[in-house]
Amino acid sequence: MDFRYTTIKVLIESGHIKCIRDIFQYIPKTVVYRDLGINFNRFDRAIRDPSIFRLAELRELAEMFRVDAKKLIDMAYEQSLTVKYRQKK
Repeated sequence: MDFRYTTIKVLIESGHIKCIRDIFQYIPKTVVYRDLGINFNRFDRAIRDPSIFRLAELRELAEMFRVDAKKLIDMAYEQSLTVKYRQKK
C-alpha cells in the first residue's frame, strides 16, 4: 500500500477531507484505482458522483485508508446529494 494512505486517514479524521473528490488532491487517482482493482473510467466518474461506487468498493477504500467505513460512506452520500442537486438545476 502507498504511504500516502496514512496521510488520507489523518486528513479525513481531522476534517480536512470532507468529500471523496478531496482525497485526490493528496494522492493520484491511478494509485487508488489500481489498488482497488476497478476500471479507471468508472472510478473517475464515481469520484465526481459517488453514487456510482458500489458499497463493497467504499468499504474497501475505507480499509485501504484505515478509516471507519461508515465515515467514508457518509462522505460519499453527502457528496452525491450535492451532485444530484446541481443536476436538477
